[in-house]
Amino acid sequence: MDTNITDIRAVSKPLTEASLCTWLGAAAPGDSITYHRGALARQVCPQLQCLPEPERTALQRLAVECQ
Repeated sequence: MDTNITDIRAVSKPLTEASLCTWLGAAAPGDSITYHRGALARQVCPQLQCLPEPERTALQRLAVECQ
């Protein structure tokens, strides 16, 4: 069976630190959000250089806030 999975990157804007904080302030118990899809540990590793420095830093800040 072939399943077509929509690429969420094309559907929604990237989540920023400010929009995450806004969402957290308005979230009700049980609400959930996908803040990242991919190999987070790999993409925030500076030695691997998977992302440009500004994107890596922003993603790392989001990851820390969501812990």
